[in-house]
Amino acid sequence: MLQMNALFRGRDAGAQAEPEDSGGKSLFLSPGVSVGFTKDVRAYGFLQIPLYQYVNGVQLVANRAIIVGLSSRF
Repeated sequence: MLQMNALFRGRDAGAQAEPEDSGGKSLFLSPGVSVGFTKDVRAYGFLQIPLYQYVNGVQLVANRAIIVGLSSRF
């Protein structure tokens, strides 16, 4: 499996917000795998790799992310 994910976040607002250090844009490529245990239960996993990241101000960003899950139908 292969996904491409985009994330657009606006700047924070409010009395305690730091708008100059919030918000940004990211584009991720996420190759993944899905394994069926039964006809109704599947496990999946993705490795999310950033292709582009821009953040306003000083923010921590991840170099990669791992997503795992389990799905079922009934």
